[in-house]
Order: sequence, then C-alpha cells, then structure tokens
Amino acid sequence: MFFVCSCLRFAVQAVGDSEEIESLFGKGSIHQEAKCPECNKLLLRGPVLDVELHRQVHHVLRLLAPMEVHLALSGLGFPEEQACTFSDVQKVLVGQRIRSIEGSTLSDTTRTILDSITMEDGTTLMVAASPYGALVYRIRPPNPFVRKEQTE
Repeated sequence: MFFVCSCLRFAVQAVGDSEEIESLFGKGSIHQEAKCPECNKLLLRGPVLDVELHRQVHHVLRLLAPMEVHLALSGLGFPEEQACTFSDVQKVLVGQRIRSIEGSTLSDTTRTILDSITMEDGTTLMVAASPYGALVYRIRPPNPFVRKEQTE
C-alpha cells in the first residue's frame, strides 16, 4: 500500500504481511483519509503507483513495515525519529537557539499548550504531556532544504 502526497515530500510504502496491511489500511481504516505530515494535504493512497508519480517521489519514498507506516501516519514519525532519550534531547537543545515554537493558549486560562520546538538548525522536538512532565516523543531532523549553513 502506497501513501503519497502531491507536495512530493512524503511517500511511503507499507511492505510485509498482506493481512496486517489490510487490517491497518483497508476499508474503514483510520487512514482512509490520511494527511501528509509535511503539508497537511490529503494523501493519495493505493496498491500501486503510476510510473510518472513514482519517478517524482523515488527520492523520498520509504519502504516500511505496516506498523511503521501506521505510526508515521499517526504523527509519531519514522523509526529513527522515535529515539528520544535524554541524551538525544540534550544533543539537540544544548548549544543552539530556538527558532520557533508551535502551540496555543488554553481557552479561558493563562496556560499554554506546547506542541513543538524548532531549533536554529531546523531540528524539531515534538512534545506532549505526561504524568512526569513534558514528554519528547519525536525528534524530526531538519529538512535538507532548510538546514542552517555552518560557518566558521
């Protein structure tokens, strides 16, 4: 099963057990109207890709296990983005400035819900609440087209 965005920055193929693919992405699946994690447009989906579209997305096409595709479409990122140990977070945060944050103010309060923090190199930390404090659940590497130039 392929999921491809017309923005051409997101394309995945679920490969593996056909029963698992059917149960995760078949009729009635929560991914019937999956949106692109890059631009939020509705993803094209299907068992095969047209040759021209395949040519356009071959550089971003990821072959993943069905559960990995499910997690990516659910906003949890690709497998390598899910390593969020204290050491991983520290490497991202220490020594660079914050470029932007995403979030909102909770209605009728003076409290803020923080969704993500983007650093000056383009790396983004996705955060959520946990009983123990802020939880970093995904570290998205910088897009190669926006990575900050290193100067000496």
